[in-house]
Amino acid sequence: WLGAAIEAVGATLRTRIFAQLMRLPLVSHRDLTTGDLVARLVDDVARVQSAAVALPLILVREGLALLALLAVALSVAPRLAALGLCTWPLAALVVSRLGRRIRSAAATRQRDLGRFATLAGDALGAVREIKSAGAEARQTAAVAAAAQEVARGSLRQALRGAVAPLANEVMGAVALAAALGLAAQRISAGSLAPERFVS
Repeated sequence: WLGAAIEAVGATLRTRIFAQLMRLPLVSHRDLTTGDLVARLVDDVARVQSAAVALPLILVREGLALLALLAVALSVAPRLAALGLCTWPLAALVVSRLGRRIRSAAATRQRDLGRFATLAGDALGAVREIKSAGAEARQTAAVAAAAQEVARGSLRQALRGAVAPLANEVMGAVALAAALGLAAQRISAGSLAPERFVS
């Protein structure tokens, strides 16, 4: 039933976006290519559908794991837990900046995809004229160049997306090192039993 609900949401989104585009004044369409609009109707809605499936699962799973780990940390070593909580603003800042870069790359990829779709659609619509003018090679080269831009944009987006988990791992390692350092100090001072920390 979840799949059917998500497909219904996708159909509703596409219909509403199309209806909104039809309501816009003609001057609004001046800067929008047909390919960009079609790509948005297809690609953007598909991304929203994917997020609608994944987001609730991620929020529940990660939220429960976070609460469980926080409860364990607070019960074992409240000061260490407080140290861990102090890293959250830095983590939020890093994740926010990475998110902006990923969204920027996605927007660029979307524009490139729109240009490609417009160019390919126009060429396929004028195939008789292109063939009669002997311009197949020139048109193919133009479409190939647009396809390469889409590929480069997709690669940029994937690379920026791959940096986010790495940044999270580095921040986690730094927090772990800080917690271990604090625990070592407390164990050396005799205020924390090693078996209490390890458990």
